[in-house]
Amino acid sequence: MHIDYEILFFFDGDAEYSIENVTYPLKKNTLLFIRPMEYHGLHVLSDVPYERAVLNFSEQILNAEQKKIVNNLGSYYHTSKNSPVYNVFMLLKELEHTFDETEFQNLKSSALSTILTVLKYDESGSATIEGSTNGKTNPLTEIIDYINENPCENLNAKVIARHFFVGEAWLNKSFKTQMHISLKHYINQKKILFAQSKILDGAPIKAVAEMCNYDNYSTFYRQYLTFLHHEPAYDKEIYAVSQKSRP
Repeated sequence: MHIDYEILFFFDGDAEYSIENVTYPLKKNTLLFIRPMEYHGLHVLSDVPYERAVLNFSEQILNAEQKKIVNNLGSYYHTSKNSPVYNVFMLLKELEHTFDETEFQNLKSSALSTILTVLKYDESGSATIEGSTNGKTNPLTEIIDYINENPCENLNAKVIARHFFVGEAWLNKSFKTQMHISLKHYINQKKILFAQSKILDGAPIKAVAEMCNYDNYSTFYRQYLTFLHHEPAYDKEIYAVSQKSRP
């Protein structure tokens, strides 16, 4: 999980990909669009070599039109070799080791703009393709939505199980089996990412810790460092620099 958008393009291999509690089949030229704070990961199914390309970008680099586009995108697209998206990723693949770092960064920015514009008119994108759920309604979906909508609440297995009238044992086991992460870690990581987004927006660090219902700052600091591998002050400095660079 992270606070950036991510586009994954799958060239080849034998794998599937999970975004939250939905698992998508990966075929040649599959594109996945992943939103900030969505839990996601690749599952390799065999020893067949796989190849993918990943573009990460923050909301801050998007213009108004691009923000509208990403708000309406699906999660799963299957492109053909005639698609402009396929050609863009082949170009990136070809020139990655030819251009210097600055040149390639500029190329990626142009590529991202092209990809988003093409996807704007592609109606094949779907966020409802069922993989591991076998077409049935997944009861974890409502629970995940509840966690995402209440990142600052003191949530745990007991509270959530009571709210949804399910057993704690079932909840913990289902989360671990379907999400490949424990419920506790999922909640903590969502909370830290929410806190990070607020700090990057300029909120005072200690105020954010209190907003997220941490009993003491040391617990907040420790979890922040454990998950993000840097201190809250680092993101505060990023905010300060961004303010200075504004016209």
